[in-house]
Amino acid sequence: MAAASSQSPAIVGGWVSDEVREEFPGLALRYTLVPSGVRRTPSIVKRQLEDISDRIDARRAVALRSRGSTAAYRVFQRQIGLDPDLDRTPFETAIIDRMIEGAFLPRGLPADACTIATIETGVPIWAIDAVSLSGPLGIRTTTAGSLVIADRKSVLAPLLGAPEAALAPSRTTSAIALFAVAVAGSPEPIADEALWLAAALASEGA
Repeated sequence: MAAASSQSPAIVGGWVSDEVREEFPGLALRYTLVPSGVRRTPSIVKRQLEDISDRIDARRAVALRSRGSTAAYRVFQRQIGLDPDLDRTPFETAIIDRMIEGAFLPRGLPADACTIATIETGVPIWAIDAVSLSGPLGIRTTTAGSLVIADRKSVLAPLLGAPEAALAPSRTTSAIALFAVAVAGSPEPIADEALWLAAALASEGA
């Protein structure tokens, strides 16, 4: 697993609304901004995908879902009313794709950076276009009571769910925000490690 270096980007702690913090005291949002956009997967990242494909076969992939950080997210999903086998995090999606396709296939950056960091640490990582964001990111509830990731003006994504399609990085994107949610059993330092790895890979060859 790649280690953080002196060039590692700053990891920012997002805000959590008072009512959410009171109900889920272990919940936190961590994120970082990276000058990067959508582009083809460089060879060094392809080799890392091949490496984790070789290390994580179908049997190992299934076993990982019930251990460490991955198990913590499955427990948390049930706490907030989600079914981890239906409401899949990036980890769950990547593992299913690995079993179906026989490998972690290149899909371009920053998608591959998020996949590698997620599989290596068990912490789901999401990427969004940072240009249109307004203020710091945080976690709050909607008027309907749903938990969401939001900035100062709008909802960006359901908690532990895919961001709004309009926020997806594109070839014209100049900067992305990578974010992770820390939960009980998978604390902030692990989320930071995942973000450092994803940021390093997303910047590879840029």
